[in-house]
Parts: sequence; C-alpha cells; structure tokens
Amino acid sequence: MSRWTGKAGFWCSDWFLGLVVSVAILVLQDSGPWRSLELATYDMALRQTERVPSDRIAVIAIDQHSLDNLGRWPWSREVLAEMIDKLAASGA
Repeated sequence: MSRWTGKAGFWCSDWFLGLVVSVAILVLQDSGPWRSLELATYDMALRQTERVPSDRIAVIAIDQHSLDNLGRWPWSREVLAEMIDKLAASGA
C-alpha cells in the first residue's frame, strides 16, 4: 500500500509537518509573545557579552560651533585632511 493512500499517510508525512511549522513561524513572527521572547533572548545575550568600554575611544562630534567656524557640512577634503593630520599628530 502506498504511503499516499489514505488520510493518515498524508497528514503524517514529513513535508506536511514542515509546511505547518513554517507557516506557524511566519504567522507568529511579528506577534506580541513571539516578539517579546525574541527581544528577551537578545537582551540576555547582550548582558552575557557586556564589556567595559575602552578609555582609548574618543567621539569627534560636528557641533554647531564647528559649523559656525568651518562652514556648512560637507566640508572640503582639505579641511577633513587637516583634521585627520591633527588627530594623528596627537596620537589618535
């Protein structure tokens, strides 16, 4: 008797189970409980890999004072090259 004869063979086949699981995951992907479980898992993973930031990191910001002194963004390559040279000379 063939595996496809009768209802039990169809409903118990591996491909049908895979299809049902795939559809369920796609439907539940953006639902509240699934999303909160995903976020909780992500938060837990981040807490496990938490590290102390290096004191060698500096943030170079372009603020209003810089814009007033150097003009509007984007600045010329010469201005950016001069900044990079000054940063390199100071040990960055």
